[in-house]
Amino acid sequence: MDASHPAELNEVENPIRHLNELTALTQNKYGNTPRPEKGELLFISAMQLAQRAKWNEAAQKLQAAIQEAKRASAGEPEAISAMCLGWVYTRIPGHKEDAFPNYSSPLQHWES
Repeated sequence: MDASHPAELNEVENPIRHLNELTALTQNKYGNTPRPEKGELLFISAMQLAQRAKWNEAAQKLQAAIQEAKRASAGEPEAISAMCLGWVYTRIPGHKEDAFPNYSSPLQHWES
């Protein structure tokens, strides 16, 4: 691909492999294996659906994970779910324009 032409949205990489670099979520859990929170379970379920190319169902789960994170005032999980929702939207016909806002809101969290 020519560097002067931006990548198409459908060429965006799966964000899962980058999460360890972006988040400190696992660094704050000590002791016995913690029980996943509801938002984490929704996120895991969504990404399993995405791995099977069930994009609409994955988007619904990620939207629920974002709402759960907002309810719990959990900025990091909300940012991660929003970033992944942006990626899922790049795979759903007619929703590519919804991807950008879901990429920009996590950036605000990580830049602060």
